[in-house]
This record gives sequence, structure tokens and C-alpha cells, in this order.
Amino acid sequence: MDHPHHVYEAQEQLAKSEFVAEVLKKTCSLEEDLDFALSLYFCGPGRHFTFMEVVSSHMQFSAKIKMLEDIPARKSLKSRVQAITGLRRFQRIRNIVAHSILARPSKVRTLCDDETIRAIILQYPQKMEEEFRRVRGSLYHLTRSREWKPDLKAKKPDQGDKYFNIAHRITYG
Repeated sequence: MDHPHHVYEAQEQLAKSEFVAEVLKKTCSLEEDLDFALSLYFCGPGRHFTFMEVVSSHMQFSAKIKMLEDIPARKSLKSRVQAITGLRRFQRIRNIVAHSILARPSKVRTLCDDETIRAIILQYPQKMEEEFRRVRGSLYHLTRSREWKPDLKAKKPDQGDKYFNIAHRITYG
């Protein structure tokens, strides 16, 4: 099957050691930023490093992104959408370069269907740096938003709340 020329260009770029190293470095950095964002959401200051060490260090990157997606939002934030979309893009590129056997033309073509991913690959390093900064900035903005602040009016849960939660999970879950 013939593929567009950009697919073969992208496949070649995905195999370059400099590109692979930069993708892995940037994805690791974004994963650390995501760990920090999740730790602040679930623990707040003071216990967030414990969360990062005990919980998120044992999770796969995809599970962390899913956790970010699953956090109930009181309102839609552009920074949240940008962060999730960008994290998924870096994850997809990282998966291809980390498992080079996946970099067949058909997989690269599917990857390049996302025009931003295509630009990250073919207009490296400029577009990769731009997307990296956008995702990192979105995560930072998210952690500074009201969505990420603890609800100080919420009451501390008691045993009754625990049993209600169990009953709710059994009934609906």
C-alpha cells in the first residue's frame, strides 16, 4: 500500500536517536508535571510529595491521564482540555518511539492523521517545543485554578459517609 510522502518522512524522523531522546525527555517531564497536578488535587500542600511517591509512582502514564480526565469538573476549563489533549499526543508519539516495531507506515500514517502530531514530528524541534510549553502551561494553569483548590466548606467524612459510599458503589457501580 502506498502512503503519502509525509508518512515516510515522519517514519524516518521517528527513528532518529536525537528525536527519540527528546520525546522521551519531554514526556517524562510532562509526566512529572501531571504527577504534581494530581497530587495537589488529591492531597493539597503538605502531603502531595507522599502521594507522588506512594501512589503515582506506581501508575502507568495512561492511567494518570485517565485519572485527570475522570476528575469531576465544576466547570469546563480550556487549560484542562489542552492538557489532556497534549498529554495524549505526547503519549502516542512516545509509544511509537519507545516500541520502534510499531513504527510501520500504517501506524505512522494513523499517528500523522492528527495534524498537531504531524507538525511535532515533521517540524521538529520548533513544533515539539511549542506543544510541550502549551501542555506544561495548561497543567500549571489548572493547578492554580479554583477547580484545584480544596473545598474548605466541605464537612469531614464520618463512618456514615463511608457506608453510604459503599452502598452507592454496590448499587450503581
